[in-house]
Amino acid sequence: MRRRLAISLVFAPALAACNPHSASADGEFTALLSVSSSRTLFKETVNLGGFADAGGSHAQIDCRDPDDFDILPDADPALCAGIDDFEHEQWMQLDGYEVLTLPLEPWRGEAVMTSEGDLQITFHNHLPGQADFRFAIVVDPTFQPTQCSVGANGEGERTNVDGDWIQNWSNDLPTWDPPAAGTLFYLNQGAYQFNPHQLDPNKDDHIWALPERWQAGTSIAKYGEEDFYIVAPRYAYPFAYDAYDSDQASSLGAEDLFHVQMDADADPTTNAAFQDLIATTREVESQINNEYALAFGETAAPATERRVNIHSHTNEWRIPQGDDSGIDGWTELDYNWVRFDEDRADLAVGGTANGEFHLIMRSADSPSRLVIRGHFTVDKIKQDTWTLPNLSTEKLAEYGTELCGGATTF
Repeated sequence: MRRRLAISLVFAPALAACNPHSASADGEFTALLSVSSSRTLFKETVNLGGFADAGGSHAQIDCRDPDDFDILPDADPALCAGIDDFEHEQWMQLDGYEVLTLPLEPWRGEAVMTSEGDLQITFHNHLPGQADFRFAIVVDPTFQPTQCSVGANGEGERTNVDGDWIQNWSNDLPTWDPPAAGTLFYLNQGAYQFNPHQLDPNKDDHIWALPERWQAGTSIAKYGEEDFYIVAPRYAYPFAYDAYDSDQASSLGAEDLFHVQMDADADPTTNAAFQDLIATTREVESQINNEYALAFGETAAPATERRVNIHSHTNEWRIPQGDDSGIDGWTELDYNWVRFDEDRADLAVGGTANGEFHLIMRSADSPSRLVIRGHFTVDKIKQDTWTLPNLSTEKLAEYGTELCGGATTF
């Protein structure tokens, strides 16, 4: 999804001149720009002094060693007493950050259904200075991983992998604080696990990447001079991912993974070790949310008023297959999600959509982070006419290729 989403963002400014708005949003977004390596700061394309005038704020966080660095002048040293104790979002300890917040007031919003059947919602927002900010959310409304199985008649048939993923994700909503309803997509593009049988990062099979067909959605952003991509779901303690993504990985222990090996067809709801893992994952979820709340000065605020509210997902509904591959037996932390008020069957060309989103992204080139949270309204989902048709579908039809179970698309 990332490749075709990047193409859409390139064309989006051109579309603004000839197409009316079809989506709107409100909320807030915060960039934590690395003072050591942010190209946006280096090129001075944002006016740091203009954020307060635009209804936002400008602050500084800098918990580096003052014996080794020139500390940012407006950074609160008292804040570092808490940040220095962070167990999970340790990247805040390693650099100084310009913390730039603005209300989300897009001057442009568009919702289209791509030729591949993905719903893409894109927003553009002004920044003080010469820079611009834009981001897009992409989900597949028909998302459901399947596999080819042998049916009772001995022929191939399509069956769901584990069950209904979207429904089971959406079952989390009533457990949230406060409870919610609707259709939930966890944005899991780029997700990977650490191989519990090969925890040496120097080995080729150290990483298990989730197959593309298991990836329900993604988001991407351009803030000033920097590209941002979502923080993928964590199937282990976050420090392991930060180290691996920074090419500083060291060997992990099995205790660092959110994973329990269970026998085939075991009941996860009664497996004591897995239930302990669920409790641990939820504790880490709470700790991460509290770390962000401390950094943003929001520890006294309820969850609905905090900028960051990641969620854990237990995968308790997945029946164990007796091996470690797949997602059964794993819990996860989801940093990025989008919730629709509508049933996903209603997310179609000509339809409307409403809901909320929660996005946490990291820069492709620096420790910078981006936090976006808000609500959206789509007046009409349009068919995208700017991209090529789905060539895989056309070629299957052209050559009469039959897929498992008589499917007409991959």
